[in-house]
Order: sequence, then C-alpha cells, then structure tokens
Amino acid sequence: MSIWGQLSNFRENPHPSPPPKYRGRERNSARLSQSLDRRLPGLDALRGVAILVVMLHHSVQIVPLPRLQNVAAAGWLGVDLFFVLSGFLITGILLDARDDRRYFRNFYMRRVLRIFPLYYGVLAANLLLVLTLPHLHRFLHLHAWLWTYTTNIKIAIANEYPFAIGRMRLDHFWTLAVEEHFYLLWPLLVWALNRRALAVVCCLILVASPLLRWAISTPGHMVAPYVLTPCRMDSLAAGALGAILARRVGMARLRSAALTVAVIGFALTALLYLRTNHLDRYKVRTGVFAYSFLAAMFSGCVVLGAGVNPMSRVGRIVCCWPLLIFGQYSYGLYVFHHIIRGFLPKGWLLQHVHGRWTPALCYLVMLVGSSLVVAFLSWHLYEKQFLKLKRYFAYGRGPGASEVAAFASVPER
Repeated sequence: MSIWGQLSNFRENPHPSPPPKYRGRERNSARLSQSLDRRLPGLDALRGVAILVVMLHHSVQIVPLPRLQNVAAAGWLGVDLFFVLSGFLITGILLDARDDRRYFRNFYMRRVLRIFPLYYGVLAANLLLVLTLPHLHRFLHLHAWLWTYTTNIKIAIANEYPFAIGRMRLDHFWTLAVEEHFYLLWPLLVWALNRRALAVVCCLILVASPLLRWAISTPGHMVAPYVLTPCRMDSLAAGALGAILARRVGMARLRSAALTVAVIGFALTALLYLRTNHLDRYKVRTGVFAYSFLAAMFSGCVVLGAGVNPMSRVGRIVCCWPLLIFGQYSYGLYVFHHIIRGFLPKGWLLQHVHGRWTPALCYLVMLVGSSLVVAFLSWHLYEKQFLKLKRYFAYGRGPGASEVAAFASVPER
C-alpha cells in the first residue's frame, strides 16, 4: 500500500481496536515484540500535544499580544512531557524484556535503528553544507558536540545556545542528548535492580535533581540547570516510576492516584506561574521548582493516557486523529521544525501580510504544514526502511520473556 493510502486508512480509522489479552507463558517471541512495540493511542495523543506546544514555543516571536507571548513562551514545558513519556515507555520496555537473554543487544540495536538514521542523517547534511559554503566553516568545531550527543554540555558551558549554523538551527538537539544519556545508562539499572529497588532509585532522583538545580543555580546563569542531564533526570524518573507502579499495583488502582498527582502538579505549576507572572525557565525559582512540578503533573497524565480506551467517549476526544498523526510523526517533527523555521519568510510576512493576527497565523500554518510534510516523507521514505531491521532484534527469546506489560494488553474498560 502506498504511503498516501496508509494515511487515508489512518484518518478513516484513527482509533485502533483494543489490544488482545495474551496468556503470559503461551506467547511466542513475535507476540512479545509486538506487545513491547505497541503504540498506545493515549500516549500518541500526548506526544501530539507535546510537539504542538514546542512548535508554538519556537514561534513565539511572531505572536502579536504580549500576554499571549508569555503563555506561548512557556511552551518549553512540552520538552518535559517528552521526557516523562520517554521514562515511562523505555522503563516499561526494559522491565518487560529484562529476562531476555539478549536484553542489552536487542534494546540498544532497536534504539539505534529508531534514533540514529534521522539524527545522523540531518547532521551529515548539515556537515556537507558547512564544508561546502566557506562562510559557514567557522561552525565546523560545533559538530564534534553534535555527533557525540554532548550538545547540552556545550550549551551549559557557553550559557547560551550556539548551534545556530547559518539558517539551520540545531540548538534543540540538546533534548536528544539528554534522552540518549538516559538510553545508555538506564538499561543497566533496570537489569541490575529489582523493581522495588528501582522505584527507590527513582524516588531518590526525584529529590536529588531539584537539589542539584538549586546548588548550581545563579541568576544570569540558569541555562545549565535547564539542559544538563542530571538536572533533568527527575522528569525521566517520574515517568519510570509510573511504569514500575503500573506493573506492581495494576492500572486500576493506580489511576486514581495518578489523577491526584496530576492535579497537585498542575496546581503547583499554576501557582508558580501566577507568582512569577510567567514560567521563565531562566529564573531561579522556576529553574529549581517548575521542572519537578511538571514532572508530577505529566507523570499523572501519562499513566492516565496509557490506560485510556480509544473506543470510549473520552478516548474518542483525547485520541482524535490530528493528535495521533502529530504523535506518530513527533520525532521527525521535533527534528525538522526548528530547522525549517530558519527558512520561513517571517520578515516578509510581517511586512506584506496585514492584520493583527493574520501574519502569525500564516506563519504557524506554514511551519506546522511544512514540518508535517517533511516528517511524513522522512518517516515513510527513509526512517521506515531502517525500522524493518528490527525484526532481527526481536524480544522474547529468553526463558523469562513471558511477562506482560500491565497496561499494554489491558485497555481501559
């Protein structure tokens, strides 16, 4: 089927049927791999929300009203939602596959096939551009940081975002560096610790990260607490703790607690927003406390989203097909949108398109539309070809491979 046919089918049936209930030890390796790879519509919808918020944040300069600019400027919190989602999903995959005899090989190779082709493909194109155009040669030294996933460290040292290479902005790659550090280290902890000990580690991280941010926070030098991996581990740990508890106590018992945590996190975030006028991540109070409040709010939302039934009335609203589409292509959208933004005619729009809101709306439509087209083509024509190789790294070949995700196979009733 052509990629256009796939999109048509997706639009016609955006709510996939609830996954079947498997019998733990009767399941073969293919079934386990499908369970671990299963896309939960509620989480795809949250991905869609996260990427749309980030794209709005990166378009804030063209928003016409100062008060709305303050709201859009807080769009950086979409990154925190991505972190919580990663902690939740990656920890769930690792817990369910921990007894696989090729646990490390399969996990790392599957991550490589998902992340590296697009990431290094974009870097290779940018490097070719830098080498070809003499006026860009001064940016060549930055590629060492990009290729080694240490972008966030360079940004922290410089206390600014120096990865604007010509019109191609790669500053946002710092979040990919944080997640890559998590992918490298977290599988070791999941493999070495039982679930109770891993939950304790998550709780310690939830305390240690804000303390570290507080320790290194200095007015005028708040970039490091925002981008360094140890300072952002509380968001990842909050998601990981949700995945552990979902398997330990079950989704039915966890949902009410998740709702409570989400409401408390939202209330604390809203209070901080009102006290500071807007969530400026480069202010000490926000830099120390906001990330923890957001981690609480988003971890509750992620647990609730994981259990949502897309066939229910609420599920049909939450899992609407536009959010599912943006969620499905969220990685490509994140990588490409900031680069595309550098090539959009913002100045021309402000000069030639009249009206209070019209230039901003035109700009957002151009950014979202062009980014979605590029991400869609990248997924189907490029990234998907590498993902086909995942079949050579299927989970479930070890004696303990029969564990079932607590929520992946049990939809909300």
